[in-house]
Amino acid sequence: MNLQKILTKQKVQECAEQIVSAFGSKATPDNLEMDFHITEGRMKGGLGSPNTTFKFDIEDDSPIGRIKAVISETFASDNATESDAALVEQFQKDLCVELAQDKYRKDIGDVLRGEAGLNVPGWLVPIDNIVFHNCEITTDVEGGQLLRVHKEQDTGTEGVAPDLLKTHQETGKDFDTIIADKKASGDSRYEFVTGAEFVRYIFDVHVEFAADYSFCEYTGDVENKIKEITASQNN
Repeated sequence: MNLQKILTKQKVQECAEQIVSAFGSKATPDNLEMDFHITEGRMKGGLGSPNTTFKFDIEDDSPIGRIKAVISETFASDNATESDAALVEQFQKDLCVELAQDKYRKDIGDVLRGEAGLNVPGWLVPIDNIVFHNCEITTDVEGGQLLRVHKEQDTGTEGVAPDLLKTHQETGKDFDTIIADKKASGDSRYEFVTGAEFVRYIFDVHVEFAADYSFCEYTGDVENKIKEITASQNN
């Protein structure tokens, strides 16, 4: 199956729209996790690393559901290649770029400020900036487990993941032992490999991003502003 013909720009847009819709329909305090600190109204740290995670399941008959099925079928085959893995990785990066567009920020911000998140009014926490770091569609391969290889650098590590998995299945050895054996044998692909692990995902989609949760820079009487907003909401 040709992933390049399937993982298109149109599919990126369709999947992004499904994710934004899921924010509104599926986000709860259980699957929307935030970790940030506020000092004097400003969020500490920048947006260089995620401070929010959103995880959810999808229906099979949906844009992401169909993409997931194709990816699972591809990597269940012995014909899967490093190029296929690179295509999937690029698709997920393109999803992050698409989700960061201004047209989605209000809808996502509304959810982050809503009952599933901060439960604060929009004027207090405007959330003007959101940076998406990771958008992962998990597959059904290995019973929902994916092999994650830890590397000091990517150069020269092509083919490590399938080789690790094959050796593990054939010998039953743990990954640390396999990596040590490969290094001892002089296999240059493993020079910068530091470890590997199976990672099991509970949800079909895992989105990690950084949002600016700083308070608005309102210079007036905050107490009166709150009373004004409350009164308008009660009318």
